Amino acid sequence: MRKAALIAGSYAVVGCAWIVVSDLGLLGAVSADAGLLYSVGKGVGFVLVTAAILFGALLALYGRETELNRSLADVTMATETERSRRESAARLLAAVADATGDMVWVFDEEGRILSSNRAAGAALGSEPEAGPLGLEAAGWPEEHRDEVRRIVEAAVASGITNRGRAHYAFPTGARVFNYTVQPIPGSA
Repeated sequence: MRKAALIAGSYAVVGCAWIVVSDLGLLGAVSADAGLLYSVGKGVGFVLVTAAILFGALLALYGRETELNRSLADVTMATETERSRRESAARLLAAVADATGDMVWVFDEEGRILSSNRAAGAALGSEPEAGPLGLEAAGWPEEHRDEVRRIVEAAVASGITNRGRAHYAFPTGARVFNYTVQPIPGSA
Protein backbone atom coordinates (compact mmCIF):
# COMPACT_ATOMS: atom_id res chain seq x y z
CA MET A 1 0.00 0.00 0.00
CA ARG A 2 2.84 2.39 0.85
CA LYS A 3 4.61 1.55 -2.42
CA ALA A 4 1.46 2.31 -4.42
CA ALA A 5 1.03 5.63 -2.59
CA LEU A 6 4.71 6.47 -3.21
CA ILE A 7 4.38 5.72 -6.93
CA ALA A 8 1.15 7.72 -7.26
CA GLY A 9 2.60 10.61 -5.25
CA SER A 10 5.78 10.67 -7.37
CA TYR A 11 3.69 10.67 -10.52
CA ALA A 12 1.59 13.59 -9.22
CA VAL A 13 4.64 15.66 -8.21
CA VAL A 14 6.46 15.10 -11.50
CA GLY A 15 3.29 15.72 -13.51
CA CYS A 16 2.41 18.96 -11.72
CA ALA A 17 6.00 20.25 -11.90
CA TRP A 18 6.18 19.41 -15.59
CA ILE A 19 2.95 21.23 -16.39
CA VAL A 20 3.89 24.36 -14.42
CA VAL A 21 7.43 24.60 -15.78
CA SER A 22 6.46 23.78 -19.34
CA ASP A 23 3.50 26.20 -19.33
CA LEU A 24 5.83 28.98 -18.20
CA GLY A 25 8.00 28.20 -21.23
CA LEU A 26 4.91 28.27 -23.46
CA LEU A 27 4.21 31.88 -22.41
CA GLY A 28 7.51 32.92 -23.92
CA ALA A 29 6.78 31.38 -27.35
CA VAL A 30 7.08 33.98 -30.14
CA SER A 31 4.72 32.56 -32.80
CA ALA A 32 1.72 30.24 -32.96
CA ASP A 33 3.76 27.59 -34.80
CA ALA A 34 6.48 27.71 -32.16
CA GLY A 35 3.80 27.51 -29.43
CA LEU A 36 2.22 24.45 -31.09
CA LEU A 37 5.57 22.73 -31.52
CA TYR A 38 6.49 23.52 -27.90
CA SER A 39 3.09 22.19 -26.70
CA VAL A 40 3.52 18.89 -28.59
CA GLY A 41 7.08 18.53 -27.29
CA LYS A 42 5.83 19.24 -23.78
CA GLY A 43 3.23 16.43 -24.03
CA VAL A 44 5.66 13.90 -25.51
CA GLY A 45 8.27 14.79 -22.90
CA PHE A 46 5.72 14.35 -20.11
CA VAL A 47 4.74 10.92 -21.40
CA LEU A 48 8.39 9.83 -21.66
CA VAL A 49 9.34 11.08 -18.18
CA THR A 50 6.32 9.51 -16.44
CA ALA A 51 6.78 6.27 -18.39
CA ALA A 52 10.40 6.08 -17.18
CA ILE A 53 9.32 6.67 -13.57
CA LEU A 54 6.58 4.03 -13.80
CA PHE A 55 8.99 1.60 -15.48
CA GLY A 56 11.46 1.96 -12.60
CA ALA A 57 8.73 1.55 -10.00
CA LEU A 58 7.30 -1.51 -11.74
CA LEU A 59 10.75 -3.10 -11.99
CA ALA A 60 11.18 -2.64 -8.25
CA LEU A 61 7.73 -4.09 -7.54
CA TYR A 62 8.28 -7.00 -9.93
CA GLY A 63 11.55 -7.83 -8.19
CA ARG A 64 9.79 -7.91 -4.84
CA GLU A 65 6.93 -9.98 -6.29
CA THR A 66 9.41 -12.50 -7.65
CA GLU A 67 11.14 -12.65 -4.28
CA LEU A 68 7.77 -13.11 -2.55
CA ASN A 69 6.78 -15.88 -4.97
CA ARG A 70 10.05 -17.69 -4.23
CA SER A 71 9.41 -17.35 -0.50
CA LEU A 72 5.86 -18.67 -0.89
CA ALA A 73 7.14 -21.61 -2.94
CA ASP A 74 9.68 -22.39 -0.19
CA VAL A 75 6.96 -22.28 2.48
CA THR A 76 4.67 -24.48 0.37
CA MET A 77 7.47 -27.01 -0.16
CA ALA A 78 8.29 -27.03 3.56
CA THR A 79 4.60 -27.50 4.41
CA GLU A 80 4.28 -30.37 1.94
CA THR A 81 7.44 -31.97 3.31
CA GLU A 82 6.12 -31.69 6.88
CA ARG A 83 2.73 -33.12 5.85
CA SER A 84 4.45 -36.00 4.07
CA ARG A 85 6.66 -36.63 7.11
CA ARG A 86 3.65 -36.69 9.43
CA GLU A 87 1.73 -39.06 7.13
CA SER A 88 4.73 -41.35 6.95
CA ALA A 89 5.09 -41.33 10.74
CA ALA A 90 1.37 -42.07 11.14
CA ARG A 91 1.62 -45.05 8.75
CA LEU A 92 4.66 -46.36 10.63
CA LEU A 93 2.89 -45.98 13.98
CA ALA A 94 -0.20 -47.78 12.64
CA ALA A 95 1.98 -50.64 11.31
CA VAL A 96 3.77 -50.97 14.65
CA ALA A 97 0.46 -50.90 16.56
CA ASP A 98 -0.97 -53.60 14.28
CA ALA A 99 2.16 -55.73 14.65
CA THR A 100 2.01 -55.79 18.47
CA GLY A 101 -1.16 -57.82 18.63
CA ASP A 102 -2.16 -55.71 21.66
CA MET A 103 -5.28 -53.56 21.57
CA VAL A 104 -4.31 -49.96 20.84
CA TRP A 105 -6.64 -46.98 20.84
CA VAL A 106 -5.48 -43.39 20.33
CA PHE A 107 -7.68 -40.93 22.21
CA ASP A 108 -7.84 -37.15 22.10
CA GLU A 109 -8.15 -34.93 25.19
CA GLU A 110 -11.95 -35.28 25.14
CA GLY A 111 -11.79 -39.07 25.26
CA ARG A 112 -12.75 -39.53 21.59
CA ILE A 113 -11.03 -42.26 19.61
CA LEU A 114 -8.76 -40.86 16.90
CA SER A 115 -7.62 -44.27 15.65
CA SER A 116 -7.32 -47.89 16.66
CA ASN A 117 -5.47 -50.97 15.49
CA ARG A 118 -6.78 -54.31 14.23
CA ALA A 119 -6.68 -55.99 17.65
CA ALA A 120 -8.72 -53.14 19.16
CA GLY A 121 -11.23 -53.33 16.33
CA ALA A 122 -11.49 -57.10 16.72
CA ALA A 123 -12.16 -56.76 20.48
CA LEU A 124 -15.11 -54.48 19.68
CA GLY A 125 -16.22 -56.71 16.81
CA SER A 126 -15.43 -54.15 14.12
CA GLU A 127 -12.72 -52.95 11.78
CA PRO A 128 -10.08 -50.49 13.00
CA GLU A 129 -11.62 -47.04 13.20
CA ALA A 130 -10.32 -43.62 12.27
CA GLY A 131 -11.99 -40.79 14.13
CA PRO A 132 -12.59 -38.79 16.01
CA LEU A 133 -15.30 -41.14 17.24
CA GLY A 134 -17.10 -41.19 20.52
CA LEU A 135 -16.86 -44.40 22.52
CA GLU A 136 -20.46 -45.16 21.62
CA ALA A 137 -19.83 -44.91 17.87
CA ALA A 138 -16.71 -47.07 18.22
CA GLY A 139 -18.76 -49.84 19.87
CA TRP A 140 -17.48 -49.61 23.44
CA PRO A 141 -19.91 -51.33 25.83
CA GLU A 142 -21.96 -48.76 27.74
CA GLU A 143 -20.97 -50.06 31.16
CA HIS A 144 -17.28 -49.24 30.51
CA ARG A 145 -17.47 -45.84 28.80
CA ASP A 146 -17.34 -43.71 31.96
CA GLU A 147 -14.35 -45.64 33.29
CA VAL A 148 -12.46 -45.29 30.00
CA ARG A 149 -13.17 -41.53 29.93
CA ARG A 150 -12.00 -41.22 33.53
CA ILE A 151 -8.74 -43.10 32.82
CA VAL A 152 -7.97 -41.00 29.72
CA GLU A 153 -8.89 -37.70 31.41
CA ALA A 154 -6.73 -38.53 34.46
CA ALA A 155 -3.70 -39.25 32.28
CA VAL A 156 -4.22 -36.08 30.21
CA ALA A 157 -4.78 -33.92 33.31
CA SER A 158 -1.72 -35.25 35.12
CA GLY A 159 0.48 -35.46 32.04
CA ILE A 160 1.94 -38.72 33.31
CA THR A 161 1.54 -42.32 32.21
CA ASN A 162 -1.41 -44.12 33.76
CA ARG A 163 -1.12 -47.91 34.06
CA GLY A 164 -3.59 -50.39 35.44
CA ARG A 165 -5.55 -53.58 35.02
CA ALA A 166 -9.06 -53.61 33.62
CA HIS A 167 -11.83 -56.14 33.11
CA TYR A 168 -14.06 -55.28 30.18
CA ALA A 169 -16.92 -57.23 28.70
CA PHE A 170 -16.32 -56.68 25.00
CA PRO A 171 -18.92 -57.84 22.47
CA THR A 172 -16.51 -60.60 21.44
CA GLY A 173 -16.05 -61.78 25.02
CA ALA A 174 -14.90 -60.58 28.44
CA ARG A 175 -11.24 -59.65 28.73
CA VAL A 176 -8.87 -58.86 31.53
CA PHE A 177 -5.89 -56.86 30.38
CA ASN A 178 -3.22 -54.44 31.47
CA TYR A 179 -3.53 -50.95 30.05
CA THR A 180 -1.18 -48.04 29.62
CA VAL A 181 -2.46 -44.53 28.91
CA GLN A 182 0.43 -42.38 27.72
CA PRO A 183 -0.21 -38.67 27.14
CA ILE A 184 1.81 -37.37 24.19
CA PRO A 185 2.47 -33.63 24.59
CA GLY A 186 2.05 -31.55 21.46
CA SER A 187 0.37 -34.34 19.51
CA ALA A 188 -2.96 -32.56 19.15
